[in-house]
Amino acid sequence: MLQRLHLVLIGKIPQPRQILEFTTTLSSGGVIDTSNSGQRNPFTPPAHFDTVRMPENTPPHAQLAAHRRRVESRLAREPGISVVNVTDFATYDRVRDAERETRNRYRQSIGYVTDEELRALTKEHYAQVRDGVMAELTRLQREDDKK
Repeated sequence: MLQRLHLVLIGKIPQPRQILEFTTTLSSGGVIDTSNSGQRNPFTPPAHFDTVRMPENTPPHAQLAAHRRRVESRLAREPGISVVNVTDFATYDRVRDAERETRNRYRQSIGYVTDEELRALTKEHYAQVRDGVMAELTRLQREDDKK
């Protein structure tokens, strides 16, 4: 373990990248996300989720500044909305649960994954796994439809 850490510190092994995400929930139900996930995340968000994926090497302060500009711009364009203030864990849980439920409903509505997303996820293995993955997703969709 220490040997690996030493190799990371001296640059012989690349340091794992951390994904940082800033999220602002709006009173309209919209969500503004700014992350440094670059091309790692091929999934399309629901329509009212305004998502920007900056390059992985974006410094946190630059990412935060970009997120703040995006929020300010949205509030200026839509004067009737406001930012949902999260001041306690109960509010945080409620906001996160609502976002998760929205994402889940959206995923279910498109059959969980688009062909383009599956291609991006599986890369050179796409042709080998496509039929099996799609069959399993169809089975899951039927199960969800029964609920």
